Amino acid sequence: MSTTGDPPDLAVSIAMALEQRRVSYAIGGALAYAFWGIPRATMDVDINVFVELDEVGPVFAALSDVGIAVEPLSARAAITSRGMFEAMLGPVRVDVFLPSIPFSREAERTRKRQLLEGQSSCALERAALSGPARSCCTSSDIFAPAAPRPRQTARLEEGGSILSQSSEQQRATTAA
Repeated sequence: MSTTGDPPDLAVSIAMALEQRRVSYAIGGALAYAFWGIPRATMDVDINVFVELDEVGPVFAALSDVGIAVEPLSARAAITSRGMFEAMLGPVRVDVFLPSIPFSREAERTRKRQLLEGQSSCALERAALSGPARSCCTSSDIFAPAAPRPRQTARLEEGGSILSQSSEQQRATTAA
């Protein structure tokens, strides 16, 4: 199976490979937001796989099927410590989330089939992208719906709106 490295195309390829290996999954992040009418630019793919750590072998194999190399020992260590691991295909990062909080099973139960790049794929339901009431969190704070990226930071303004800033702007604002 080949892919262009374009995030939607790669997500479909991964979804098809997971389905062939009978792995329960859902596309998350910006690609799932787009299904619900909230488009966001993205350069990565977020995939939720609903398997336990001892059942992750078929996930690694499905990623390999689309050309993504995973080092199993380091991936398992990341899953144990963070509930997820990262992999790369060229410039595209793939974040793979495993169940690490009880809400994960609700996300699996409520996922929906959607068309992406003309293919039917499972995606997180809109409410699952925001997660449960925020009393506690992990699984990278609910499947990375808006996790800060290395070159991005955000700060809250008085009105509650989010303002993106570069690291230099953040330091200048903090120093002032």
